[in-house]
Amino acid sequence: MIGPHLVEKLIENGYKPVAIYRSETSKKNLKFFKKKIISYKLDLRNKKKLKEIILKHKPSIVFHLASSYMNAPSLREVDHYQINFNILLNLLDALNGLNARIIYTGTVAQYKQNCKINEWTLSEPPNNYGVSKQITSLLGLHLCKAYGLEFVDLRLFSPYGMNEKSSRLIPSVIQSLLYDKRVEINNGQEKRDYTYIDDVIDAMFKCITNKKILGKTINICSGKSVKIIKIVESLQKILGVNKKIVDKKRSSVINYTTDNKLALKLLNWKPKVNLEEGLEKTVDIILNRRTK
Repeated sequence: MIGPHLVEKLIENGYKPVAIYRSETSKKNLKFFKKKIISYKLDLRNKKKLKEIILKHKPSIVFHLASSYMNAPSLREVDHYQINFNILLNLLDALNGLNARIIYTGTVAQYKQNCKINEWTLSEPPNNYGVSKQITSLLGLHLCKAYGLEFVDLRLFSPYGMNEKSSRLIPSVIQSLLYDKRVEINNGQEKRDYTYIDDVIDAMFKCITNKKILGKTINICSGKSVKIIKIVESLQKILGVNKKIVDKKRSSVINYTTDNKLALKLLNWKPKVNLEEGLEKTVDIILNRRTK
């Protein structure tokens, strides 16, 4: 989801990105920029090929977006560690000696849940995905010092918008509201922080030249948590439908509030798109695609 939006932003600002992708979905999303970028299809666990690409292009900025997926049914728990560790270590080896900056994309899952979250919140991830991301972040921070590289950890809180995976909450709810007789959700009382994709990309772009952020962890979030049920109700209103909502409650409920003050201080960043506006934009995009 993030990659194509970031590529577009870089092109608009005069850069010619080198994009490395793995999935056919990523290839499809990048095809609109094919004359303005250099792209490679590669699994980043291929250490030799990755190093060849890095040495050919010698990047000064690397946006590290590659990661395992939190709820991927095909992954074993140990796979999160093998994927995330190996990709970072291969990337560091390839960049050794190039004086590059790595902008690493972390996640809210690296934090303790059910509390107010800022950058000093205890790291107590709720699952192996979060643990692997946190250890990878620490590896990046400390090994980059040894390799003479710069490192920034951007913790992204639930980005949403165009090109989001259909299995994620907002696109799946929209699809259910359009085509199904009812909407099924898990733990509608859970509170999460959603950040519109344009704001996420704006924060990432600000990391290219900023010196104050080096070695820092920065939360990229709206600063406003909302219940999942409220998101569903907002989408109902936007679409003008009223369907039955089935809330499949589970034993554990995750609730957290957020803080983005450090992003404002160090990056001069704050979100411009509120949740209601972002949901309207997302619905418009999906409806426009339906009519084509």
